Amino acid sequence: MMKKSIVLFLLLAVLGVAGTASAATSIWSHGVASGDWATAANWAGSQGSGNPPSATGTTWAFAAAGGTNAITVSAAGTTSGGIYLFTGYSGTPTSTTMTSSTDCTITVNSGATLLFTKGSNMWSTQAGAKSTLVIYGTYMGETAASNGMQFNLASGTSSTGTSTVKVENGGVLDNGTTGSAQSGTLNIVTTGTTASNTGTIDIYNGGQVNTKAYSIGTAGTGKIYIEAYTGGNTSFKSMWINGDATTQVAADITAHKIQAATFDGSGNLLTSTDLTSANYGYNSTLGQTWIVVPEPATVALLGLGGLMLLRRRRR
Repeated sequence: MMKKSIVLFLLLAVLGVAGTASAATSIWSHGVASGDWATAANWAGSQGSGNPPSATGTTWAFAAAGGTNAITVSAAGTTSGGIYLFTGYSGTPTSTTMTSSTDCTITVNSGATLLFTKGSNMWSTQAGAKSTLVIYGTYMGETAASNGMQFNLASGTSSTGTSTVKVENGGVLDNGTTGSAQSGTLNIVTTGTTASNTGTIDIYNGGQVNTKAYSIGTAGTGKIYIEAYTGGNTSFKSMWINGDATTQVAADITAHKIQAATFDGSGNLLTSTDLTSANYGYNSTLGQTWIVVPEPATVALLGLGGLMLLRRRRR
């Protein structure tokens, strides 16, 4: 009798562990086209509905085949583990296989914070699919995480479609800039077997990106677009990279991978042009490399100052 009790106890323990492991995966419910991240009923998983993301789990957010999803983050301190923002994913995280091009957007509202503990992935295996992360608030990696803050943008094997991160209106993307256990690397089209995938980061209207390191590969089209900041704060910089990355930044500017840009009122790219050496530098006090596009008035003043200096020299 005792042996049977022990066997039963062990069996229940195994089932309990299995249940815990499977509950760690959260999937945006296929029947929900739009909704708030904080609503538990909008999430499902192997345990059924009402399985919201957790700090130790993995989150899959994507649209059902042929559909469109719009997910909103409105609460401060909302936490997730690893995040996969797919559009037209052809794998089987559930019993449903994604076969059609789909669009999925996650919007982090002003005042809201989405924390991730295992890194982020945005890519699709379906041509024409669009995946968008819009940041008005804060999207960041927790400093205590030990898994590394890798952010892979259109960098999946055989990835295709278009993945875009829009950091705007004072929003902040902080990809693990602090904490010794974090790698904080922002990878844009660094791996993959197709040239049809596109990954872009649009920084405008006072948006800011902070990362420990970054890379822009050649597996597809990878770009960082920066709009001139017109807020009047001369100390503001659109992007900060830990360490002296000026050589890397210069090479990416020469390769047209980092460009100045203009956007319309809806955040759509209008024009782009190359940057110059005046748009980046290394702050030895902070130990960080900065990138910025000065507002037109500042550029004009810099040009006037240079002209006056030239006249003085000629005298």
